[in-house]
Amino acid sequence: MVVKDLPKAPDSSIDQKLFQLVCDAIESAANFEIERPIEIQDSLIDDLSFDSLSISVLALELEDRLGQSILLNRWVEKVNNPSELTVFSLCEYLEVSYDTD
Repeated sequence: MVVKDLPKAPDSSIDQKLFQLVCDAIESAANFEIERPIEIQDSLIDDLSFDSLSISVLALELEDRLGQSILLNRWVEKVNNPSELTVFSLCEYLEVSYDTD
């Protein structure tokens, strides 16, 4: 799997290291091989075909990589539509809610 670099847009505040960590966790949590680059705007549901089990496995993968308990229920609760669960929103949530350094 190839991971696409973060867009270099001036308003992009997501750290490249965190983006790569999240992409690695997504790849590990997927119950199939993702055959295209993960992009920052991808919806985990619509574009990457994640379901509730995959989201749970993703939380465990993130815990392993960040070395702390990760609860994604608050991230999921923040959206009105599951399509809004994007790679970007996950990175933002992790930056605000957890120590990602």
